[in-house]
Amino acid sequence: MTEPSIPYGRQSIDESDVDAVVRVLRSRMLTQGPEVAAFERALAAAVGSSETVVVSSGTAALHALYAALGVGPGDDVVVPANTFVATAAAAVLAGARPVIADVDPETGNLDPDSLERALARCDRPRVVAAVHFAGRPCDLDGLADLAEAAGAVLVEDACHALGSRHAGGHPVGSHPRSRATVFSFHPVKAITTGEGGAVATDDVELAARLRALRHHAVLRDGDDDSADAGAAWRYQVAGLGFNYRITDLQCALGRSQLDRLETFVESRRSAAARYDAALAERFPELAPVGDAAEPGARSAYHLYVVRILGPVASARRRRRAVFDRLRADGIGVQVHYVPLHHHPFYRDRFGASADDLPGAEDHAGRGLTLPLFVGLTADEQARVLERLRAALDVTATA
Repeated sequence: MTEPSIPYGRQSIDESDVDAVVRVLRSRMLTQGPEVAAFERALAAAVGSSETVVVSSGTAALHALYAALGVGPGDDVVVPANTFVATAAAAVLAGARPVIADVDPETGNLDPDSLERALARCDRPRVVAAVHFAGRPCDLDGLADLAEAAGAVLVEDACHALGSRHAGGHPVGSHPRSRATVFSFHPVKAITTGEGGAVATDDVELAARLRALRHHAVLRDGDDDSADAGAAWRYQVAGLGFNYRITDLQCALGRSQLDRLETFVESRRSAAARYDAALAERFPELAPVGDAAEPGARSAYHLYVVRILGPVASARRRRRAVFDRLRADGIGVQVHYVPLHHHPFYRDRFGASADDLPGAEDHAGRGLTLPLFVGLTADEQARVLERLRAALDVTATA
């Protein structure tokens, strides 16, 4: 009998989530209703920001944020090589040039040394997008020093990091030197709305621009001197916006899920601790990306990533063999990520070169993501580890 597959990630839904969605289905408004604002208030409280603006996806949140910051042609947006393409694609959609930065090979995160080198390749640095890879917070103070000196705005792509904390225990989303923080609510993330995203900020004017942009840049209280000014049906469009609205159905689900955010994070962290203990005892050829190193900081462990040690060329070959064996055994391992400079669009159009990105090359050659999600049982984890040990033993000479 074939054992069931264990995915690398999946959502956790209970009856309270179902009831929340059904309640909205039975209401008068399925979109642009009260659940949107209610979710925004609850999310702002959870991440420690004064404002959050929720939209249809994490990618939409990034694009709307860049647009609201005035990013456009001639501007450079620094993004780490180790990220999902949305971080860079949103900059391109805004008309800017993504400047791809190296990362720390051990954490996969943008670090100050890598940012300094990337800024030297910029013509007009406008935004630095720090990605908290796998949920582990970046060194935002170090990044902010360099971004501010270059005249750039620091923002956070925290699509992996809802529930993570900076040094001192402050939630990701509340760092005083970051202009805004983007979150994602895809089903494998800390909480889900099916698809969805948000921007958290303390900048009230930026939040107002984001709310307009998500709804075609429609303004109800613009500079209107027509005879119909003040009429309930009157509106103005002062610029180009988007349809990045999120529904009340999604927001009801998100608000219900948000009630269990700390429970979800602790479940992930407990599973990560079990992996850590097993790796230390039985897997000398592997090293985890690991928890946040700064006092009081923590990772929310969106992903549990291990690095295969040894020369990177042999680690890359072995990773492929281990990946294939585990997938054949029903273990849903994954690789995060194919780095940006390996994609033809970014390599060919923006001159991204592996020679400039040794840390990203190292990380990309040896990283392997193990299954981690709320509800992962100890028996399932034991099976993952048993199959991983067997796959490593068979591929020891790969």
